[in-house]
Amino acid sequence: MNYRKIFITLTLLLVWDIMLAQAPDMYPPTVPEPVENPVLYIAITVAVIAIYFIYRYSQKRKRNKEKDNN
Repeated sequence: MNYRKIFITLTLLLVWDIMLAQAPDMYPPTVPEPVENPVLYIAITVAVIAIYFIYRYSQKRKRNKEKDNN
């Protein structure tokens, strides 16, 4: 029983050592490439936020209308 614990501990230590020795293979590029069309990314973000607020406002109006009818 005691040998089993020692064996497991040594095995885990060896696996841990091998795991730490691995080098990552997917480094980011050293010189980042410029974004082709940054205006498009900004416009999409603003549009998604605007759509969210319009949807939230319409749901609020719908709840208020239902509340007034009851």
